[in-house]
Amino acid sequence: MKISKILCFVLLASFFVLLTPLGFPVTASESTLSTAFAPPVPSPDGPSILAYIEFADNNGSGEVFRTRDVITNTYGPDFTWTNLSDWNNLEEALKVHDIFLIPEQEWGTMTTMDTIGAAWDPILHDYVERGGIVISCDGYSAPSGAIGVNGRLMMSAGFISFIAAYDPGGPGWVTVNKIHTSDALGQGAAASWTEESMTVSYDETTSITKVVSAGDYVVMHDMIGKGHFVMIGYDYFTVEPNFETILANAIRLHRHVVFDDSHSNGYEIDMEFWGWREDLRAAGFAVSQMDTFTSDYLNASDVLVISYPNDVYTGGELTIIEDFVSQGGSLLLIGDYSSYAFEVDPIAEQFGFNFELNLVSLNDTDDYIAATPYWVAYEDSNLITHPITQGVTRVEFYLSNAIVRKPAEAVDVIITDIDGTSYWSNNTAAPEIPVFATLEYQRGRIVIGTDFNAFDSSSDADGDMDMNYYDSDNDILAMNTIKWLGENRAPVVTVLSPNGGETYTTGVETISWSAYDPNNDLIHSYTVSYSPDNGSSWSTIASGLTDTSISWNVTGLLFSPLSLIRVQAMDYGMTGVDISDGVFAVGIPEIPPFPPIPGFPLEAIALGLLLSLGAIFLVRRRRNNQK
Repeated sequence: MKISKILCFVLLASFFVLLTPLGFPVTASESTLSTAFAPPVPSPDGPSILAYIEFADNNGSGEVFRTRDVITNTYGPDFTWTNLSDWNNLEEALKVHDIFLIPEQEWGTMTTMDTIGAAWDPILHDYVERGGIVISCDGYSAPSGAIGVNGRLMMSAGFISFIAAYDPGGPGWVTVNKIHTSDALGQGAAASWTEESMTVSYDETTSITKVVSAGDYVVMHDMIGKGHFVMIGYDYFTVEPNFETILANAIRLHRHVVFDDSHSNGYEIDMEFWGWREDLRAAGFAVSQMDTFTSDYLNASDVLVISYPNDVYTGGELTIIEDFVSQGGSLLLIGDYSSYAFEVDPIAEQFGFNFELNLVSLNDTDDYIAATPYWVAYEDSNLITHPITQGVTRVEFYLSNAIVRKPAEAVDVIITDIDGTSYWSNNTAAPEIPVFATLEYQRGRIVIGTDFNAFDSSSDADGDMDMNYYDSDNDILAMNTIKWLGENRAPVVTVLSPNGGETYTTGVETISWSAYDPNNDLIHSYTVSYSPDNGSSWSTIASGLTDTSISWNVTGLLFSPLSLIRVQAMDYGMTGVDISDGVFAVGIPEIPPFPPIPGFPLEAIALGLLLSLGAIFLVRRRRNNQK
C-alpha cells in the first residue's frame, strides 16, 4: 500500500512538473543577421571620372584643376570626379568609375611610367574591353625625339606604339588639322587651328584612328571591345577651344551614337543632320559616322542610326545588326516613301516590320502644310503617350512612308488620322497606320521611323524659313528618340545557383549568376547577400565582385529551410537585382531526442520523464528490500 502511494505521488509530481514552465533560459534559434543594406551612391546622368594625379600638377592652377574646368565648361557639370593618388590602387578604384582620365604626369620619370604601365596593362585592357573609357592627355616635356611621359605610360600599358614624340611648333606656333571628320572626337572642332608649342605630335605606327595631325598625330582614338582609348597630345594648361571640344567629346563617348555612312547614305552628320548632331552633343552624346560597316565599331556604340542608304545591306551585315540589338544595342531605322525604303526594309524585316514599297506616299486631306497634301502635320490624337512624344505637340512629315506590318509587341508612337482623311497617294485609304513605332527586342531597343526629311537641317521643304528639323517639334521628337534608345537602364542579373530546392549541409558551395547591361555599360561590381528567413533579413556575403561566381562556406550556419540568395549588379548609376526563384536549405537540422508535445517545453518534458524513472527505481528497490 505504501509503495503504491509513493509511486502515485512521484508520478503526480512528474505530471505537475510537465505542466510547469521552467525558469532557466532557453536558447533561441533565431537569426541575428543584419537587415541593413547600403545601396550604391546615386549618380547623376553623366559619367563618373577617376583622375590619376600622382605625378600631375595638382596645384590650384595646374593641369588637374584646369582639365576638370575644361570638362565642366564644355561637356557640362553633370559628372562626378574622384582623384587617384596611388597607382597601386587602380584596380579597386576602377570598379565604380566609367572613365579613367590621366592628366599629364609631368613629374613622373620614364622608368616610373614603365613600371606603372606594365602593372596596369591587364587591368586597363580588361576595363576597356568591358566598356570603360581611358583618356590620356600629354604635354611636350621631353627632348626632341623622346617619347612623352604619358605616351610612355600608354606604350608600357600596351595601348599604343610610338617611335617618337615631337614638339612640332618649336618655340612658336603650330597648325594642326582635323584629318578624320567622321570620328566622334572631332565633332564641333574646326578643320584646322594654330596652337602653342606645347602640343605633342606622335610618330605612331599602329592602325589606331588618327583624328588630328600636325605632321605626325596629335589626337588618336581606338575602340577596343565595348570601350574606348583616347590619346590627346595636349596638356590643357592653357585654353584652346578646339582641344577643349575634343576632350569633351571623349567624355561624351560614355553615350555613343553612330550614324551609318557605309552604304552611300544620302544624309551625313556634317551636312543634313548637323543640327541633330549638335543637339545630341549638347545633350551629352558622342556622335560619329561609320564609314566602314564593322561589328567592332558597333561593339563600342550605344545607338545605331540608319537613314537613307543607297546600297543593299548584305546578309552578314543584317546578322551584325540583329546581333547588335539582341545584345543590348539600340537601332533607329528611318525609311522614306516608296523606293527610298528598299534598302532599309530588309533590316526592318529582321525585326518583324515592313514599309510600304509600292511607289506611294502618305497624304492627308485636311492636316497638310503649304497647300501640299503630302506634307502632313501630326498632332493631338496622332501622338501616342510615350517618352518619345513627351513635350511633342506637333510634328511635320514630308512625303513619308508608313509601317504596314509590325510584330505584336511593337508599340505605336505616331499614327495617321482615324477620321478618314489619311490616304496613300494612289487614293487608297490609310487610317490609323503607324508612322513611328518602337520595339523592345531581346536586350535592345528599336525605333522605326518613316521620313528622313523630317530631320534634315539643310532643307526647308515648306518654305516657312525654318529648316525641316526645326519645323514644329521635329527636333524634340528626334532628340527624345535618341534619349529613349540610349536611356541608362539598370543591369539585368539572373541568379543561377542556388536557385531553389537545393540542400547545402557543410563545406564550400558555389553561388553563380549571369548579368548584362542593356546599354552595354560597364557593370562595375556585384554584391551577393544571404537570407535565412525567406527574405525578411539579409546579410552580405561579399561585395565589390567582378566575377560571376563565388565560393560560399556553409559550414556552421544555423539550419534554415527558407534560405535565399540575392545578387545585385551595379553600373555606376543603377542597380539590377535578382533573388533565387525558390528557397533552399542550409545547415544541419537539430533533431530533438524526444518528440515534442504541443504546448510543453522540451526541458520540462525531459525533467518529468527523469523524475518518473527515478520513482520507478525507488519503488522497485523498496520491494526488493521487503523480500
